[in-house]
Amino acid sequence: MHAYKLTLACLGFILPTYLLQAQSYFQQEVNYTIDVRLDDKNHVLHGFEEFVYVNNSKDTLDVLFIHLWPNAYKNAKSALARQQMRSGDFFLLYAGQGDRGYIDSLNFKVNGADAVHKPYKGYEDIAVLELPKSLQPGERITVTTP
Repeated sequence: MHAYKLTLACLGFILPTYLLQAQSYFQQEVNYTIDVRLDDKNHVLHGFEEFVYVNNSKDTLDVLFIHLWPNAYKNAKSALARQQMRSGDFFLLYAGQGDRGYIDSLNFKVNGADAVHKPYKGYEDIAVLELPKSLQPGERITVTTP
């Protein structure tokens, strides 16, 4: 009978603790609109992107990290190229300029105000977007860029 009471006491402690931890989970919300035009003669995409970012965390944000996926194919120094070379795939090491891709002409604006971005610690495929104004918990911003 004593083991039964101990089990109930443990469950009585663990269950509320688990529920409190589950309530602290959050996921940021990002809604994209991307407008793209193909220039098939020059093998170029011209695009404009807008996304609404909702801060569902309990933290105030001063920067956003943005993946610039096409920059993974920019040169043999990207994280993707290094990973491929470790696996024995040397395509990006020897690829010609016509076989590579990248994003250029980025000009980020946050709620219409200019915003500075820079590569994340030498990674050309991740940009750190410095927000002109801190993003409080529950707030949303609109980010645009060509």
